[in-house]
Amino acid sequence: MNPTTTTPKTLGSFVEDANKGRADYLRRVLSPLVDRFRRRQELDGRIERPADSDVTLLREIADVASTFLFEMGRDQQARALREDIDAWIDAGLDAKPAFDRSRDTFTVVPNNAEMFFLGAVYATNSEQPCGHRLDYFYAQRHEPTFVTSIAEEYPHPNNVVQEVILLAGSEGFTRGNCLVFFPENIAAAEKIKEQNYAVFFFSKFQAIHEEIGVAAAREVMTPESVILDSEGMDPYGCYEARSLWGYLHDRAHFSGKWPIGDYTLLKMNWFIGVLEEIKVDAKAILLAHSTSMPYANELLAMILVERLFRYPLEKEAESNFDAATGVFLYSWFHAAGALQVSDGRLAIDREAVLALLPRLVSEIEAVENSADTPDEYKAAAKAFVYEYLAPGGDGRRYRFLPYQDILRSRSSHLAEQAPLDFSNPVL
Repeated sequence: MNPTTTTPKTLGSFVEDANKGRADYLRRVLSPLVDRFRRRQELDGRIERPADSDVTLLREIADVASTFLFEMGRDQQARALREDIDAWIDAGLDAKPAFDRSRDTFTVVPNNAEMFFLGAVYATNSEQPCGHRLDYFYAQRHEPTFVTSIAEEYPHPNNVVQEVILLAGSEGFTRGNCLVFFPENIAAAEKIKEQNYAVFFFSKFQAIHEEIGVAAAREVMTPESVILDSEGMDPYGCYEARSLWGYLHDRAHFSGKWPIGDYTLLKMNWFIGVLEEIKVDAKAILLAHSTSMPYANELLAMILVERLFRYPLEKEAESNFDAATGVFLYSWFHAAGALQVSDGRLAIDREAVLALLPRLVSEIEAVENSADTPDEYKAAAKAFVYEYLAPGGDGRRYRFLPYQDILRSRSSHLAEQAPLDFSNPVL
């Protein structure tokens, strides 16, 4: 049972016609300008030996984007963008960009409202190599009705989650697997004090999940243990299920001794973050199953497939934060006996996984509870992560051990495919 009607809905049916028209304008006018500019940038956002043409192009981008924001009625955001770009030009484009004003004037919007952002952003898991390059996106927020009901029954202490349908954007957001936009990913002079918004491009998820994650799972797992619940869903049902995952995941970040609302910067520590992501996903699964929420089985399948089979395929996986969560999760379940490798294939005992999740949460929370200071917490998290991941070298956070390499060896060709392209979404 799920909340959709018997007639599958399409994502496009929830998008305002006027927004579709504005998206078409941005794809024709703004996307080519931003994509041309970002190709001139280094990974830290600078342009080495900038030319007058670079300044001219950036001013044209600023004109188009700020005018668009004024027409949206986002006057403060439009002025902030102009000030950020003017300051960068004044400092020289060979200086690192800082979009503090734009970051701090972007806000949560009401459900079904449009949103726009342009700035230097690290678009996580987009086409490699990622960096703090200029990017923009235009989207419409859409929170499924049943997720709103779940939020009322299981409230979030600081709900800034925004599930969105991506309508237009530059290459960082439209090529590759970037599903998130957080204030901490924006190039800025000052670090954030708290996370005031979290945008999730869940309209991209089904293609990413099925064409990479599910495809990899089918190649790695034994035929009798392949997890199929999240495969072949109707597009809107998949969006609903992914939105449920996003809400429960974010809600769980505010639990435990070191809740993210009070310790935002601390949770950005690499080792703490690996454990945190695993813990909150485990809590999301447990809550969904213990309360018989819609999509509980699909949620479990999505999380296992994404963490175990898609994330480890990311390029430079030994430094990639998301990939590390998958390798850790695989290694922990392998040690606990819920995963078995035979003849080069992986068998997963799903019931054993569900039964072991409370223990996994307890072990991670024991790490949190063992520390009384941030430094103690960082040290304890690092030690626990390295119980299951082997320390890396040459700047890598960890390295794959032979028994872990199954997560990428059989399906390595998927990582070499051209990035998925969302530049012209079918709505």
